[in-house]
Amino acid sequence: MELTIDLPRNYLLHKYFVLFSNNEIHWFLLSPNYRRELKIKQYFESKGIACFVPMQHTYRIIAGKKRLVTVPVISNYLFVKSTYDRLKAEKQTLEQLDMPFKFRMDTMSHHQPIVISDRLMEDFITVCQNQHCKFVGYDKQADIKKGDLVEIVSGPFAGVQGYYARPFKDKCVVVLIENVAAVCTTYIPPKALRLVGKQGELV
Repeated sequence: MELTIDLPRNYLLHKYFVLFSNNEIHWFLLSPNYRRELKIKQYFESKGIACFVPMQHTYRIIAGKKRLVTVPVISNYLFVKSTYDRLKAEKQTLEQLDMPFKFRMDTMSHHQPIVISDRLMEDFITVCQNQHCKFVGYDKQADIKKGDLVEIVSGPFAGVQGYYARPFKDKCVVVLIENVAAVCTTYIPPKALRLVGKQGELV
């Protein structure tokens, strides 16, 4: 059975929309229960399945002492690259192991799981893995004033595409997975950018 999604006119604003079938490999967003995303990630990786959980460093009080720890940026978010059929089969196994998860569903077509394009996911991971990146919470994404769609042509983020915006103090490139997550680079000067699409042309 092949599942398809109609591409909206403003495709650049919703780059996670891709055509897919049950037996083709894509990036999916899963929502594990009880904050078990790292345990389920470990399980999938033991099966040779690629996964990604955005992580950040923060201080926590442990045994009365302030310690620097690494924790997920967003609780219950797990990006997994596999086929839909494979993940459905693994879902049954994980439920038996008391590690249930749900497929995050597309907000524009509620009967379809969110499927993220390889290019967008690669850019998202590249920025997330930089220690100086900043994340924008889901509840703040609507406040991002999207500028032009650009590609970074030099520096540690070379090749990354996103919106040129100022969600914080300095202008940066925002890699945005609509209604899912957003991550920002450090300051990027205009000379390090190549225009991909003007803001007014993206709607």
